[in-house]
Amino acid sequence: MNRTVILSIAAVLAALCGCEKFEDLLREPDITPVRNVLKAAMPLGYAANLTFAALQGASLPNVTIVRSGSDTSTGCFLVNIIVDSTFPLPGDMQATGIITTAGIIVDNRTAIMTALFSQMNVQRGSFILRDISTFPVVADTDIISGKRELDVVYFDVDVNAGSDTLVNIGISQGQINAELTKYQTMKSFDSGVTVGENAWIIRVDDNNSLANVSDDKYVIYGAGQYVEASNSKAELVQLTMIGASMSPRCKYNPTQGYAFWQNMGAGSQPSDLDIGHVFLTFHSACDGNAKVTIATGVYVKSIGRDIALGLTQ
Repeated sequence: MNRTVILSIAAVLAALCGCEKFEDLLREPDITPVRNVLKAAMPLGYAANLTFAALQGASLPNVTIVRSGSDTSTGCFLVNIIVDSTFPLPGDMQATGIITTAGIIVDNRTAIMTALFSQMNVQRGSFILRDISTFPVVADTDIISGKRELDVVYFDVDVNAGSDTLVNIGISQGQINAELTKYQTMKSFDSGVTVGENAWIIRVDDNNSLANVSDDKYVIYGAGQYVEASNSKAELVQLTMIGASMSPRCKYNPTQGYAFWQNMGAGSQPSDLDIGHVFLTFHSACDGNAKVTIATGVYVKSIGRDIALGLTQ
């Protein structure tokens, strides 16, 4: 988009708001929704991955497992995962404490579990990740590479940022069916994403090495809708993420994939106007940034710029 078009759009917005200077309306896009999703997905994918490794018999020094019976192919389980400087979360999130997962084995490739982040400060933007309620975890095999992959599916409503937490392993058949429906629904995110689903899938590639989590790769797909409101301003953000890939070689940013969001915000002041679309491309450089490849509305001046993700903040 050339400078003439950018200035024309900005001038129209300024005229609509009664601003004398259209520059007052233009701003950098707020990257917070993208950062929040990545920061929530990484600990959850890590916890599910280590839990599945323990269920399959891998010996991990920071993981202990208790089963409800001697049959390892069925029943309930409880797993404790120590997180510290020796065994850090992926992405160098600087958290310490204990992750507890509990659930039930459905079959030889599926489990339904919950995750509790106790004695930990897993920062997810403006709040602290406490626990995530029941979600399905399904082991799958890539038909092209033959690699084992793990799919973890959760809805935004499953994420709890409060202080009341509970690990519950009493899961009914109805709950199991509901969680498996989540998985089947989210499988379609490989080919297309519908904004407003408020659901995410984390695909974990363990590089065919259960006992070595340092080489694991996390790929995030999904969409969410977020609303913020105050006495002076209201804002609606719709976010879609496709193939955002976090690999061991880079803790600062996804090195593949895309994020797209549209923002609609307005308030009592003309400067509160916040309307536009952003298409973000995650690049191979490990520099903590992502590139704005398309932008509209108040974000048009950001086209072609690198935006800091702040994942290690």
